[in-house]
Amino acid sequence: MVQESPPQLELTCTGKNNVHVNGYLLKSGGEAVLLETGDIIAIGGLELEIVLQPVGMAADTAASPS
Repeated sequence: MVQESPPQLELTCTGKNNVHVNGYLLKSGGEAVLLETGDIIAIGGLELEIVLQPVGMAADTAASPS
């Protein structure tokens, strides 16, 4: 099975917003962080984990920002 690399995600904070990436504080106005599979992002009390796209889910059917 050939597995494609996931699309790269980049996170930057704006305004007065701060988040934690893998336990490290990312402050507004700082440099962007390139996210990788397995990274944990904490935003406003919620934790999100970057995961690989499920097998069988085509890239063109993934949700896109409005």
